[in-house]
Amino acid sequence: MRQKGASSPRQFVDLPDPVAKQAVNIAPPLEWRFMITPDQKVLVGNKRTVLIHNDGKNILSMEGIIVDEVWTRN
Repeated sequence: MRQKGASSPRQFVDLPDPVAKQAVNIAPPLEWRFMITPDQKVLVGNKRTVLIHNDGKNILSMEGIIVDEVWTRN
């Protein structure tokens, strides 16, 4: 599943505001791949995103990464 809407600076909460605003314009959309367990209580999968290296004001480089994710329903 690929993100359909426009990116938001809030997706980049780990980045300083000026860098997050730049990332919105150049980062590819998030992409998720996941499966649900038969009991429908756990989603297991990964998220395709980017790791952004910056100097606090500007993006210096960007690399694609895959992050494993697990979500548990309470």
